[in-house]
Amino acid sequence: MDSATKVANDLLQKGKEALESAGNMKRECKLEAHDSLQGLYETVLALADSRSRHKYNLERERSRHAQEIVRAERAHSKELVVMRQSLTAELSLARADIAGTLKEAKDIRAWLGYETVEPFGEIKEMMRTMRALESKVQQEAIQSETGNASAVPQWETMEASLFKLDSHVTDVSNQLDALRRTVDGIKECSVGPATAPVTSPSHCIFPDALDESKLEGDIESLRRLLVEILDRPSYSPPSPPPPLDLTEHLRPLSDRLELVSSDLRVLRDKEPQVSALPAPSLEVELAMADVKLTLQSIKEGMSDLYTADRTLQGPSSYAQMAAKPRPPQLPNHTLIISSTDPKHTGDNVIERVRLALDLKNTGAKVDRVRKARNQKIVLSCASRDDLKLVRTQVRSCEGLSMQEPKSGNPLVCIRGVLSGYSNEEVIDMLKAQNKHLLQEVDVAKATIRVRYRKRARNPLECHPVVELSPKIWECLTRVGKVHMGIRRCPIDDQSPLVQCTRCLGYGHTKAICRAEVDICCFCGGEHTSRVCPVKEAAGPPTCSNCVKARRESYLAHTAFSEECPERQKWDSIARSRISYCC
Repeated sequence: MDSATKVANDLLQKGKEALESAGNMKRECKLEAHDSLQGLYETVLALADSRSRHKYNLERERSRHAQEIVRAERAHSKELVVMRQSLTAELSLARADIAGTLKEAKDIRAWLGYETVEPFGEIKEMMRTMRALESKVQQEAIQSETGNASAVPQWETMEASLFKLDSHVTDVSNQLDALRRTVDGIKECSVGPATAPVTSPSHCIFPDALDESKLEGDIESLRRLLVEILDRPSYSPPSPPPPLDLTEHLRPLSDRLELVSSDLRVLRDKEPQVSALPAPSLEVELAMADVKLTLQSIKEGMSDLYTADRTLQGPSSYAQMAAKPRPPQLPNHTLIISSTDPKHTGDNVIERVRLALDLKNTGAKVDRVRKARNQKIVLSCASRDDLKLVRTQVRSCEGLSMQEPKSGNPLVCIRGVLSGYSNEEVIDMLKAQNKHLLQEVDVAKATIRVRYRKRARNPLECHPVVELSPKIWECLTRVGKVHMGIRRCPIDDQSPLVQCTRCLGYGHTKAICRAEVDICCFCGGEHTSRVCPVKEAAGPPTCSNCVKARRESYLAHTAFSEECPERQKWDSIARSRISYCC
């Protein structure tokens, strides 16, 4: 017993003693005061109990969160260990690969050096041999010229003699000019005016070089030189040396050249041959330009159409989806008819049903007829009266058997219910606190059953999914909110579609899924959505179910989105087995 309960108990006892000690009070007043005190005490006990339960729930949630944190830390540490091991293994493999690559590069470099050193050495030796051969040929040519020129006068000697003779002739001509000028001066001195005194020849200036004997000697020497030059035989150039035969000297050089060229040819053949593409003609270039322009215009048109389609049919917000009116649910009155003759096909059964109904006279209305397996057909009617009329007509026909399928009840989801309530308490409070909504329904004969509960973000709350009769479903979903305990909770229609959280397929749960890996609901990859790289990079989502169904027009949504066309198709199939109308 806590302190509040103990104080309440003490006050209750004091109150009782005071009432007992009061002698002038009526018995009825004492009983009423006693009952009031007892009620207050029970209220205090209830509050204390509620508080203790709340504390217990908080402690339990705290312990659960602590366990979850420990589990998450263990999982993360395990993942880190695995990641470290994988990274270490990959690093060791990378190091081994780098070492192997380095070794291969060194081997290739050594092989290339070994392959090219020998040709380069041979080329160098060949150049050295060519230089030696050239110097040898020049020496032989000089020796042959020297041997032929020994029998004739030297050309350089004759050139020197001619140059010396030319200089002598020039000197003689200069002396003759000077002598001519001297003679002219003597004439001018001897023949002058009459009045002029006659001067002696000694007054005229005569150069010292004018000596007749010397002049005659020079002229005589010039004559001798001219006679000697004329008597000399004419100079003929030396005969060319005999041609040298270099075939023997060049034969080893040509052999080495052949070897080097063969080695180079082998190295060139080892390189990959790149075939040159033929140059396109003018017509081909014009055609390619036209095709590029056409493709560009098609891409622009497709982008405009895609933008307009996304603008018109893009993802809607939660407010827009909530503001849309719910589509009216059509009644599901069906009848399965088959033939007792196993040889009859579905067409035969349809023909016999058409004859048995006699639609012209009975006025029965059939909305749809479709074939089923095992030679069966399914008739759908708009009302229960039409179904009764069709059933009566088919029962009167021999050879036909019929059965009425069992339609499921619709589901609703009540959001924000306290998780402390049991399923029976949820049902009782739904019946007791919402009688004003269920006045037109016989609740005693109706179906109300909690199917399962959804987890909420708040650990103290849950979202129970309740199966209801069609009439109750219609009354509650029309209002939108119901009283549940000390709250007024929203109530929404729940789809009967079952979707697997592992493979994201429809019609089964994760417990019976045959897939071996988890599929991401955001990008469709083989991983969970918690570690999705596309989601972390803020990329666009991709629906895996629409990809499998080849719906390439609109894929930018998750696999759990209400706007998924594939989900809408399977949802309509699952709702076709539910009876939403009486």
